[in-house]
Amino acid sequence: PGQGGNPGQDGNADKSDVSQKGIKAANSVSVLSGSVTVTSYDDCIHANNDELLENESYGSGNVYISGGTLVLASNDDAVHADGNVTVTGGDITVNRSYEGLEGDEITVSGGSVSIISSDDGLNSMTSFNLSGGYVYIYAGGDGIDSNGNGVFDGAKVYVISTSGGNSCLDTEKGFTFSSGEVLAVAPADSMWNEVTPYTKSGLTKTSLGNASFGDFVIIKDASGNVLRAISMPTNIRCGAVYLGDESASSALIGSFDAAVDKNGVSI
Repeated sequence: PGQGGNPGQDGNADKSDVSQKGIKAANSVSVLSGSVTVTSYDDCIHANNDELLENESYGSGNVYISGGTLVLASNDDAVHADGNVTVTGGDITVNRSYEGLEGDEITVSGGSVSIISSDDGLNSMTSFNLSGGYVYIYAGGDGIDSNGNGVFDGAKVYVISTSGGNSCLDTEKGFTFSSGEVLAVAPADSMWNEVTPYTKSGLTKTSLGNASFGDFVIIKDASGNVLRAISMPTNIRCGAVYLGDESASSALIGSFDAAVDKNGVSI
Protein backbone atom coordinates (compact mmCIF):
# COMPACT_ATOMS: atom_id res chain seq x y z
CA PRO A 1 0.00 0.00 0.00
CA GLY A 2 1.14 3.53 -0.75
CA GLN A 3 0.85 4.61 2.87
CA GLY A 4 2.83 1.66 4.22
CA GLY A 5 1.43 -1.49 5.75
CA ASN A 6 2.28 -5.08 6.37
CA PRO A 7 2.85 -7.43 3.45
CA GLY A 8 0.89 -10.01 5.39
CA GLN A 9 -2.17 -7.76 5.25
CA ASP A 10 -3.13 -7.77 1.58
CA GLY A 11 -4.30 -4.38 0.42
CA ASN A 12 -7.15 -5.25 -1.93
CA ALA A 13 -10.46 -5.53 -0.05
CA ASP A 14 -12.27 -6.85 -3.14
CA LYS A 15 -11.57 -10.54 -2.64
CA SER A 16 -13.05 -13.66 -1.06
CA ASP A 17 -12.25 -15.06 2.41
CA VAL A 18 -11.63 -18.40 0.67
CA SER A 19 -8.11 -18.70 -0.73
CA GLN A 20 -8.11 -18.07 -4.46
CA LYS A 21 -4.35 -17.82 -4.94
CA GLY A 22 -2.70 -19.38 -7.95
CA ILE A 23 0.49 -20.84 -6.42
CA LYS A 24 0.72 -20.83 -2.62
CA ALA A 25 3.37 -22.22 -0.26
CA ALA A 26 3.73 -22.36 3.51
CA ASN A 27 7.49 -21.93 3.13
CA SER A 28 8.94 -20.64 -0.16
CA VAL A 29 8.35 -20.65 -3.91
CA SER A 30 11.16 -21.02 -6.48
CA VAL A 31 10.78 -20.66 -10.24
CA LEU A 32 13.92 -21.82 -12.04
CA SER A 33 12.77 -22.39 -15.63
CA GLY A 34 9.81 -23.29 -17.80
CA SER A 35 6.60 -21.43 -18.52
CA VAL A 36 4.20 -20.28 -15.79
CA THR A 37 0.89 -18.61 -16.61
CA VAL A 38 -1.45 -17.67 -13.77
CA THR A 39 -4.72 -15.74 -13.83
CA SER A 40 -6.13 -15.56 -10.31
CA TYR A 41 -8.60 -13.61 -8.22
CA ASP A 42 -6.12 -13.39 -5.32
CA ASP A 43 -2.28 -13.49 -5.48
CA CYS A 44 -0.74 -15.32 -8.43
CA ILE A 45 2.30 -16.46 -6.41
CA HIS A 46 2.26 -16.32 -2.60
CA ALA A 47 4.67 -17.52 0.12
CA ASN A 48 3.82 -17.50 3.85
CA ASN A 49 6.16 -17.24 6.84
CA ASP A 50 3.61 -17.65 9.64
CA GLU A 51 2.79 -21.37 9.38
CA LEU A 52 4.51 -24.00 11.54
CA LEU A 53 6.11 -26.64 9.31
CA GLU A 54 6.55 -30.35 10.01
CA ASN A 55 10.08 -29.74 11.30
CA GLU A 56 8.57 -27.35 13.86
CA SER A 57 10.13 -24.28 12.25
CA TYR A 58 8.40 -21.50 10.40
CA GLY A 59 8.65 -20.99 6.68
CA SER A 60 10.84 -18.32 5.14
CA GLY A 61 8.04 -16.76 3.12
CA ASN A 62 10.52 -16.11 0.30
CA VAL A 63 9.91 -16.12 -3.47
CA TYR A 64 12.87 -16.78 -5.80
CA ILE A 65 12.70 -16.37 -9.57
CA SER A 66 15.85 -17.19 -11.52
CA GLY A 67 14.53 -18.23 -14.92
CA GLY A 68 11.55 -19.14 -17.00
CA THR A 69 8.74 -17.12 -18.50
CA LEU A 70 5.97 -15.95 -16.18
CA VAL A 71 2.75 -14.31 -17.35
CA LEU A 72 0.66 -13.18 -14.38
CA ALA A 73 -2.72 -11.47 -13.89
CA SER A 74 -4.30 -10.95 -10.47
CA ASN A 75 -6.91 -8.84 -8.71
CA ASP A 76 -4.41 -8.61 -5.84
CA ASP A 77 -0.62 -9.13 -5.87
CA ALA A 78 1.09 -10.80 -8.79
CA VAL A 79 3.93 -11.94 -6.49
CA HIS A 80 3.57 -11.69 -2.71
CA ALA A 81 6.21 -12.81 -0.20
CA ASP A 82 5.83 -12.53 3.56
CA GLY A 83 9.63 -12.74 3.40
CA ASN A 84 11.73 -11.54 0.47
CA VAL A 85 11.23 -11.43 -3.30
CA THR A 86 14.43 -12.15 -5.25
CA VAL A 87 14.63 -12.02 -9.05
CA THR A 88 17.93 -13.02 -10.64
CA GLY A 89 16.68 -13.97 -14.11
CA GLY A 90 13.68 -14.93 -16.17
CA ASP A 91 11.03 -12.92 -17.97
CA ILE A 92 8.13 -11.74 -15.76
CA THR A 93 5.10 -10.02 -17.31
CA VAL A 94 2.36 -8.78 -14.99
CA ASN A 95 -0.61 -7.83 -17.16
CA ARG A 96 -2.91 -6.97 -14.24
CA SER A 97 -2.40 -6.55 -10.50
CA TYR A 98 -3.28 -4.50 -7.46
CA GLU A 99 0.42 -4.54 -6.58
CA GLY A 100 3.05 -6.16 -8.77
CA LEU A 101 5.82 -7.44 -6.47
CA GLU A 102 5.36 -7.19 -2.70
CA GLY A 103 7.69 -8.38 0.05
CA ASP A 104 9.85 -7.42 2.97
CA GLU A 105 12.91 -6.93 0.78
CA ILE A 106 12.77 -6.87 -3.03
CA THR A 107 15.91 -7.62 -5.03
CA VAL A 108 16.21 -7.60 -8.82
CA SER A 109 19.69 -8.43 -10.13
CA GLY A 110 18.83 -9.82 -13.55
CA GLY A 111 16.08 -10.79 -15.93
CA SER A 112 13.17 -8.70 -17.13
CA VAL A 113 10.20 -7.49 -15.06
CA SER A 114 7.22 -5.72 -16.64
CA ILE A 115 4.38 -4.65 -14.33
CA ILE A 116 0.95 -3.07 -14.71
CA SER A 117 -0.63 -2.33 -11.31
CA SER A 118 -3.60 -0.38 -10.04
CA ASP A 119 -1.68 0.49 -6.86
CA ASP A 120 2.08 0.13 -6.25
CA GLY A 121 4.31 -1.54 -8.79
CA LEU A 122 6.98 -2.63 -6.28
CA ASN A 123 6.10 -2.49 -2.58
CA SER A 124 8.81 -3.34 -0.03
CA MET A 125 8.50 -3.13 3.72
CA THR A 126 12.23 -2.80 4.41
CA SER A 127 14.22 -2.09 1.27
CA PHE A 128 14.67 -2.68 -2.44
CA ASN A 129 17.88 -3.31 -4.36
CA LEU A 130 17.73 -3.05 -8.15
CA SER A 131 21.25 -4.02 -9.19
CA GLY A 132 20.70 -5.49 -12.64
CA GLY A 133 18.18 -6.47 -15.25
CA TYR A 134 15.25 -4.49 -16.59
CA VAL A 135 12.23 -3.19 -14.68
CA TYR A 136 9.20 -1.46 -16.24
CA ILE A 137 6.29 -0.26 -14.11
CA TYR A 138 2.98 1.35 -15.11
CA ALA A 139 1.28 2.04 -11.78
CA GLY A 140 -1.92 3.62 -10.56
CA GLY A 141 -0.28 4.24 -7.15
CA ASP A 142 3.39 4.57 -6.24
CA GLY A 143 5.67 3.22 -8.92
CA ILE A 144 8.23 1.97 -6.39
CA ASP A 145 7.37 2.17 -2.68
CA SER A 146 9.65 1.30 0.25
CA ASN A 147 8.87 1.78 3.92
CA GLY A 148 12.65 1.79 4.38
CA ASN A 149 15.30 2.64 1.81
CA GLY A 150 16.30 1.64 -1.68
CA VAL A 151 19.32 1.12 -3.92
CA PHE A 152 19.66 1.60 -7.67
CA ASP A 153 22.96 0.03 -8.75
CA GLY A 154 22.99 -1.25 -12.30
CA ALA A 155 19.37 -1.93 -13.28
CA LYS A 156 17.51 -0.22 -16.10
CA VAL A 157 14.34 1.09 -14.45
CA TYR A 158 11.41 2.83 -16.15
CA VAL A 159 8.43 3.97 -14.09
CA ILE A 160 5.17 5.69 -14.99
CA SER A 161 2.84 6.56 -12.10
CA THR A 162 -0.57 8.07 -12.87
CA SER A 163 -1.78 9.02 -9.37
CA GLY A 164 -1.54 12.62 -8.19
CA GLY A 165 -1.78 11.43 -4.59
CA ASN A 166 1.23 9.14 -4.90
CA SER A 167 4.77 9.22 -6.23
CA CYS A 168 6.84 7.54 -8.90
CA LEU A 169 9.62 6.81 -6.34
CA ASP A 170 8.53 6.73 -2.69
CA THR A 171 10.95 5.79 0.10
CA GLU A 172 10.67 6.59 3.79
CA LYS A 173 14.45 6.68 4.31
CA GLY A 174 15.68 7.76 0.89
CA PHE A 175 17.50 5.92 -1.87
CA THR A 176 20.95 5.81 -3.43
CA PHE A 177 21.92 5.68 -7.09
CA SER A 178 25.30 4.32 -8.16
CA SER A 179 24.88 3.06 -11.72
CA GLY A 180 22.34 1.97 -14.28
CA GLU A 181 19.48 4.14 -15.49
CA VAL A 182 16.27 5.35 -13.86
CA LEU A 183 13.56 7.29 -15.69
CA ALA A 184 10.44 8.00 -13.66
CA VAL A 185 7.37 9.92 -14.86
CA ALA A 186 4.44 11.07 -12.71
CA PRO A 187 1.64 13.64 -12.72
CA ALA A 188 2.66 17.26 -12.20
CA ASP A 189 0.59 17.33 -8.98
CA SER A 190 1.99 14.11 -7.53
CA MET A 191 4.02 13.95 -4.33
CA TRP A 192 7.39 14.98 -5.75
CA ASN A 193 8.69 15.68 -2.24
CA GLU A 194 8.85 11.90 -1.79
CA VAL A 195 11.30 11.64 -4.68
CA THR A 196 13.84 14.09 -3.29
CA PRO A 197 15.48 12.04 -0.47
CA TYR A 198 18.43 10.69 -2.44
CA THR A 199 22.16 10.71 -1.76
CA LYS A 200 23.77 11.33 -5.14
CA SER A 201 23.71 14.60 -7.04
CA GLY A 202 22.20 14.76 -10.48
CA LEU A 203 18.52 14.08 -9.78
CA THR A 204 16.44 16.85 -11.32
CA LYS A 205 12.71 17.07 -11.90
CA THR A 206 11.60 18.52 -15.20
CA SER A 207 8.03 19.71 -15.81
CA LEU A 208 7.03 18.36 -19.21
CA GLY A 209 3.49 19.67 -19.71
CA ASN A 210 0.53 17.80 -21.16
CA ALA A 211 1.37 14.38 -22.56
CA SER A 212 -1.14 12.59 -24.77
CA PHE A 213 -1.41 8.85 -25.27
CA GLY A 214 1.41 7.81 -27.59
CA ASP A 215 3.65 10.80 -26.92
CA PHE A 216 7.22 10.10 -25.85
CA VAL A 217 9.25 11.32 -22.92
CA ILE A 218 12.84 11.44 -24.16
CA ILE A 219 16.18 11.80 -22.42
CA LYS A 220 18.92 13.65 -24.33
CA ASP A 221 22.61 13.98 -23.52
CA ALA A 222 24.50 17.26 -23.64
CA SER A 223 25.03 16.86 -27.41
CA GLY A 224 21.33 16.35 -28.08
CA ASN A 225 21.55 12.60 -28.70
CA VAL A 226 18.54 10.63 -27.46
CA LEU A 227 19.62 8.25 -24.71
CA ARG A 228 16.16 6.85 -23.92
CA ALA A 229 12.55 7.30 -25.00
CA ILE A 230 9.44 5.96 -23.31
CA SER A 231 5.94 5.98 -24.74
CA MET A 232 3.16 7.43 -22.62
CA PRO A 233 0.29 4.95 -22.13
CA THR A 234 -2.16 7.63 -20.97
CA ASN A 235 -3.04 11.32 -21.15
CA ILE A 236 -1.38 13.14 -18.27
CA ARG A 237 0.12 16.47 -17.30
CA CYS A 238 3.46 15.22 -16.09
CA GLY A 239 6.98 15.72 -14.90
CA ALA A 240 9.98 13.41 -14.99
CA VAL A 241 13.15 12.61 -13.10
CA TYR A 242 16.18 10.87 -14.57
CA LEU A 243 19.23 9.22 -13.03
CA GLY A 244 22.07 8.20 -15.29
CA ASP A 245 24.04 10.65 -17.42
CA GLU A 246 24.23 13.73 -15.20
CA SER A 247 24.38 16.01 -18.27
CA ALA A 248 21.09 14.64 -19.61
CA SER A 249 17.80 16.50 -19.91
CA SER A 250 14.24 15.38 -20.57
CA ALA A 251 11.62 16.58 -23.04
CA LEU A 252 8.22 15.60 -24.43
CA ILE A 253 7.76 14.87 -28.14
CA GLY A 254 4.86 13.66 -30.26
CA SER A 255 6.56 10.76 -32.04
CA PHE A 256 9.71 8.66 -32.02
CA ASP A 257 10.93 6.80 -35.11
CA ALA A 258 13.32 4.26 -33.57
CA ALA A 259 12.50 0.78 -32.30
CA VAL A 260 10.80 0.28 -28.93
CA ASP A 261 10.07 -2.82 -26.85
CA LYS A 262 6.67 -4.17 -25.79
CA ASN A 263 6.44 -1.50 -23.07
CA GLY A 264 7.22 1.37 -25.41
CA VAL A 265 10.77 1.83 -24.12
CA SER A 266 13.38 2.52 -26.79
CA ILE A 267 15.72 -0.38 -27.51
